[in-house]
Amino acid sequence: MGERAFSFVPLSVSARPPRLVVVLPHDADWVRWMALGLARVSQLWGGSGSVIVPAAAVGHAGVERALAQFGPDHVVAYNPSWGSVDKLLPGLADRLIAGQQVEDGAAREAATQMLRDTAWSHAIVAQVEEAAEDLRSRLAVNRREDLVQLTHLFDSCSPSDRTEFGAVARVPLYGVPRALVTTTEALSCAMAIGVQEQLGTAEVEVSGWQAAVVHQAEP
Repeated sequence: MGERAFSFVPLSVSARPPRLVVVLPHDADWVRWMALGLARVSQLWGGSGSVIVPAAAVGHAGVERALAQFGPDHVVAYNPSWGSVDKLLPGLADRLIAGQQVEDGAAREAATQMLRDTAWSHAIVAQVEEAAEDLRSRLAVNRREDLVQLTHLFDSCSPSDRTEFGAVARVPLYGVPRALVTTTEALSCAMAIGVQEQLGTAEVEVSGWQAAVVHQAEP
């Protein structure tokens, strides 16, 4: 074999944001649950490259084929806090605190804040965890033993588990105000540009949401 000349090829290495499949609660108000999950994912580095899936869709052959092609790094169950659920069911946290009959105002305020920061425990959350575990076992995510498999997405994450978007970027976050995502048309637009927790009470016609999606898709 003849001698071959050596040549040098420039290489570069960069960090890639993790690809997540986030399994969400599903009930009659599933659009608002999707908006809540999108709002949380939108706060994460790489959130725009992640996928959210209602628990009821796990097991659907077409959905799982698409997820297998997506090749997620982690399949996680979304476990919202009491504070987040209170946005969907206003007054839920206050009614629970009221039932404890805390008389002192400062103690009641502290108890309310502690509750809002606590993970919501409900049968629907258990269903999400079961669906996520089932999906994770079939996708065989992170089969290597030296990789840590993340299993949950909470509203308040440890920095060692997730990186908030604001920690790696200086550009302002933007998206559809979560309160406006009440229809499938609004959800379609939100899935294209994200969701943010800002006040929004304007009424938007279906045609307006559809035009926003078309505009976002234009080159």
